[in-house]
Amino acid sequence: MAKIELIMPKMGESVSEATIISWSKNIGDMIELDETIIEIATDKVDSEVPSTHEGKLIEILYEAWSICYTKWRRRRRCKDYN
Repeated sequence: MAKIELIMPKMGESVSEATIISWSKNIGDMIELDETIIEIATDKVDSEVPSTHEGKLIEILYEAWSICYTKWRRRRRCKDYN
């Protein structure tokens, strides 16, 4: 099975970062295509991020309240404040 990284989506022209509010899934949970994985907040809007693939969640790199930058791989571009 291939490992797929979640990429923080682009949220708008002037929005460059988002805070992870909560994870909708836990490690080991099965995820369907387009199912909500995380809830995020920006300075303009709160939003749900859907999955782009289906499979099993095997790792959470950043917990709730971590700040992530749009269009960058989360592994390299998040600040974890926990």
